[in-house]
Formats: sequence, structure tokens, C-alpha cells
Amino acid sequence: MDWYRILRVDATATQKEIREAFKTMALLTHPDKKHDVPSPSPSSSRNQSEVSLPTFVDVREAAGVLLDPLQRALFDGQRVHQLVRTEGRISSSLDDQDISDITFDEDSSTFWAVVECRCGGEYRVLLSHAPKGGRYVCECESCSLVVELTVSDECMRSAAPAL
Repeated sequence: MDWYRILRVDATATQKEIREAFKTMALLTHPDKKHDVPSPSPSSSRNQSEVSLPTFVDVREAAGVLLDPLQRALFDGQRVHQLVRTEGRISSSLDDQDISDITFDEDSSTFWAVVECRCGGEYRVLLSHAPKGGRYVCECESCSLVVELTVSDECMRSAAPAL
């Protein structure tokens, strides 16, 4: 599911915007608070998708994912990976030697690999939840260039023994 679409926010939304969207959507979808949403008449030009709402359960789950920094990072990574698989736009493949830094984020207790992009921006790769084979698909934060990064088990162990 696309949690951003369920809450009707952009992927760049702030925590505050996501909280506000959750409150709005919760009021629209909660069974005790639910307002009647008019169904389109046969002569109406609006289609059913314009008036259909997600369930409250989906709204609550979307907020849970998007308000948690670790879950949101994982979800965003999955979205990029899915986009690349459907559009096939990986520009190059990188490996351990391309990693410029590995950082620890104390707020979310996660390890991140940082790889510099040719535009001067960077790829930030969440290492705490390694996919099978250590292959990540990631997007530059500045230019949206997509690369595949392969991180060896040896690199993972040396960078973060706690992983």
C-alpha cells in the first residue's frame, strides 16, 4: 500500500504535516466520527475513486509507518526499489569501496552508509535492515539518480559489529 496516498500527503511531508493529515483522515474514516460521503449519482461525472476513502485501519497503519523514522526509511526504500523494478532505471552499480562514511543515528538506533553521488549529493543507505545479498537500490537525495549498492557481509561486520 502507498501510505502517502492513504494520508494524502507528499513523500516529502514533515512529521507535523503527517500528523495533521492523520487527524483529518481519522475524522473522515473512523466509524464513530465518520461523516457521510455522498455516493455519485448515475448522472454524475465523478468516478467512484474520487469519493472512496481508505479504511480507518489503513489510515492508522499509514500514520504508524510514516511517523516512525525507521519504518518510514524502510518504506521509502521499498518504494524506490519498486519504482526501479518497474521502470528499470538503475544508472550504475557500486560496492563497499564507494562508501564514504558509515554513521549511527542515535534517534532511531540505525546505521547508515553514505555514498557520494557524482552531482555532489549523497545516497544514504539504511544498513540496520540489510536485504538478502546486501544489495540496496537507492536514490540520490539531490538529483534523484538511482544506483544499486552491494555491501558485503565483511563490510557490515566491520562497520557495525552490533548489526
